[in-house]
Amino acid sequence: MVQILRDFYKYLKAFESDVGRGIYLSFFFTILAGLAEGLGISLLLPLFQLFNTQDSKSQFGLTNFLLNLLNKFNIADSYGIIFLLIITAFLIKGFLIFLAFSYNSSLKGKLMKSLKRRLFNNYSKMSYEYYLQNNIGNLTNIINEQVNLSVRAFNNLYTVGLRTINCIIYLIFAYTIAGISSSIAILGSLIILFIFRWLNTTTKKLSLKSAKENSNLANITIESLTSFKYLKATNKFKIKLKQIEDNIKKLSDYQIKTGILESFTAASREPISVTVIFLIISLQLFLLNKPIDSLLVSIILFYRALISTLGVQGSWQKTQEYIGSFEVVLEKLKSCSNNLEQNGNKYIIEFKKNIKFKNIYFKFDKSKEFIIKNLNFELPAFKSIAFVGQSGAGKTTIANLICLLLKPTKGNIFIDDHDASEIELGSWRDQIGYVSQETTIFDDSIANNIALSFGPEENNKNLISRIKESARLANIDKFIEKLPHGYQTLVGGNGLKLSGGQRQRIFIARELFRKPKILILDEATSALDNISEKAIQRSIDLLRGKITVILIAHRISTLKNTDYLYVVNDGKIQEYGKFNDLISNPKSFFSKLVSSQML
Repeated sequence: MVQILRDFYKYLKAFESDVGRGIYLSFFFTILAGLAEGLGISLLLPLFQLFNTQDSKSQFGLTNFLLNLLNKFNIADSYGIIFLLIITAFLIKGFLIFLAFSYNSSLKGKLMKSLKRRLFNNYSKMSYEYYLQNNIGNLTNIINEQVNLSVRAFNNLYTVGLRTINCIIYLIFAYTIAGISSSIAILGSLIILFIFRWLNTTTKKLSLKSAKENSNLANITIESLTSFKYLKATNKFKIKLKQIEDNIKKLSDYQIKTGILESFTAASREPISVTVIFLIISLQLFLLNKPIDSLLVSIILFYRALISTLGVQGSWQKTQEYIGSFEVVLEKLKSCSNNLEQNGNKYIIEFKKNIKFKNIYFKFDKSKEFIIKNLNFELPAFKSIAFVGQSGAGKTTIANLICLLLKPTKGNIFIDDHDASEIELGSWRDQIGYVSQETTIFDDSIANNIALSFGPEENNKNLISRIKESARLANIDKFIEKLPHGYQTLVGGNGLKLSGGQRQRIFIARELFRKPKILILDEATSALDNISEKAIQRSIDLLRGKITVILIAHRISTLKNTDYLYVVNDGKIQEYGKFNDLISNPKSFFSKLVSSQML
């Protein structure tokens, strides 16, 4: 019982951080409603007294109190007024319960909004390295399914509080009527909670297991759908289907076990209540010789108290069924909070001078091997710089370090003479256009994908003009204009209705639309045909001297016009210089890579 109270208080305080102290107002309404109902039931006593020929000395305390009160107002002998008072008490109770449940509904909405907002906010601020340690299915499942189940946990926890309040009020009224007999009901209530405590523990364990399996199932489902084309073409869906079936079987088993525990609680309710009531009747009739009127009213109160106690058990068991989801949500909030991206307070309003890497080493936390080793170089502003090397040499990691997505394990990065650790990240990234190897296309129109406006843009002529100009520079305008819906064409999730090259060009158009100060192209033209590549290369050449261009590429044609060329090998700068100088030197590492077709 003590543990239940501790857990109830712990979860109540945890929910309070999201819904505020309004939950206590809801409990206050419940207290008033319980008092109104208890008074309404107790008013049956003076009603029965009208048929009772015994003198008032044989009556119990509450009966005398109510009769004296009614006599004071000269209404003790009025059936109609007493009936009206009873009806009024229950109407007040109904109205207060309506307020309590209505207010609870608003609290549930507030809880859902708060948890989802907090999670997404933490997702957006978590470090890139921590993001890589998670899977999309798990993150998606937590913010959608587990938050919804957390709201159910809150609702059941609220019901526990409501029924506990009702139980206490019923027992208080019963005590004023039946005295010592109420001890049996109190003892019975405590025994019920004690006997069923193992059900609650088992239900909570099943809840935690279900939350974990739901996350696994969401991850496998997302992986399967994002890999639909490959799995369909190679007939490998059966592998994913086997994984999903295993997850579903576990979830089904957990659900069955939870249902059996709930059935046991439901099936025990009436037998336990009847047994305890029978003991109370026996005590009052044969040992205490109570009058029939107080016996009938006390039985009503005892029965409702026991039903409330069993309701507390049922609701607490339901709380345990869903509380595992809430704990998963809290754990993810805490984990994200512990892995938030460290931000500085120095704003880079406009990149003007250079980026310097000084003695930079990098490895992931759990890795023993350094991906980047003792990098020292300078990237001047308004120049075009290329990083080349074999796959796995560390080129993309360098790009991630430039974007400050990753933090050096050792060494320092300086941007315009400011240490990167002191820079406000948003101010720096606002200036970066990044076309990565993996295209990022949203399930929206082509226009919204280019402008990232995600809203109606038909009436904004300047915006439309900029969108079309960006599409022209990315050599995708003619394709778009031939489509039936032009720039309003919906491209599907991750651009599935487009070819790889079309997705890449829309991606490039988006970054050109942003007019960045730094444009990072990480294998940006790898999926393009020669004509598109040449068109985009011309667009990039037009930007020379106006912005800083950082290229990561294998194709020789994209490297010729760069101002500086850095050759990366095994996480180090093997050599650097002008393209013509390196390609014409047969002893250069770059020349050997080209001649051996390793680029």
